[in-house]
Amino acid sequence: MKYPVTHPMTAALLSEKVGGRIIAGGGRDKGIDFLCRLGAPDGAGALAFCSVQDECAMSLIEASGADVVICTRETAARLLTGPCSKTIIAVDNPRLAFARAAKVLRGDLLVPPTSLATVGTSSQIAPSAVVSPNVVIGENCCIGAGSWLGPGVVLETGIVVGQNCRIEAGAVIGGRGYGYVRDESGILIDFPQLGRVIIGNAVDIGARTTIDCGSLQDTIIGDGTKIDDLAYVAHNVTIGRNCLIMASSILCGGCTIGDGVEISPGAIIRENVTVSKGARVGLGSIVTRDVPSGLLVAGIPARPFGPLDPDRR
Repeated sequence: MKYPVTHPMTAALLSEKVGGRIIAGGGRDKGIDFLCRLGAPDGAGALAFCSVQDECAMSLIEASGADVVICTRETAARLLTGPCSKTIIAVDNPRLAFARAAKVLRGDLLVPPTSLATVGTSSQIAPSAVVSPNVVIGENCCIGAGSWLGPGVVLETGIVVGQNCRIEAGAVIGGRGYGYVRDESGILIDFPQLGRVIIGNAVDIGARTTIDCGSLQDTIIGDGTKIDDLAYVAHNVTIGRNCLIMASSILCGGCTIGDGVEISPGAIIRENVTVSKGARVGLGSIVTRDVPSGLLVAGIPARPFGPLDPDRR
């Protein structure tokens, strides 16, 4: 399967953009019009990547249908010892370079702005931001340059979205937090939810994810954080920079997530718990106590499994 790009270019130009060294087995001017996986049988005009570093890498690359392949510098050095029909881009991290190349070649496939959206008159949307059909944006919102809102996204009042963010279809940002207090008769009374949601730059938010506004403070998502589909972020939660919040995770009210934390699918973080910088929470875990920096925890309730490998931080 080949996936077309919106900004075709030569292998030589792409190599410059991703910081690679080009080996012109198939020609520096080989055009890239598609993306494909390494094993795709028909990859003419396509770019693939190979992360394998052992002797198998050379046979995998030669067998690939892709005309241009990103691989490690070690593999590229081996390919130089013999004939190679592929144009090779040598880098330190092929998977990362391929991801960057895809952004360049696809331009993130942004669609033109649409008028089929409801936008509050006091909201500000950067000219380069893209708002898809059926989006609802409340009053006093601010959408930064280069951000993209998928179909059916709802932003309630006072939401701030930074630059180059991507919010997928059906996400609801800034709904009223789940806060109540009982009166003398035991009747539940709404507690005021007056805060905003502040989303930093380069944040991704998955489809059908819900992020509640704060009560008497803001809910905050730090720069570079990526939140998967169907996650729930409650009121007053603070998430640091470059975190991974995976599918169906639940972050209860007032919890604090430090920079670089990874929360695996289905995990639950109890209210007012802190997961410190660089920690990781395992699949389906329930975290009831603070997690120190750099620690792996898992289980119900979650318990420590020792420090993380430094390479994962």
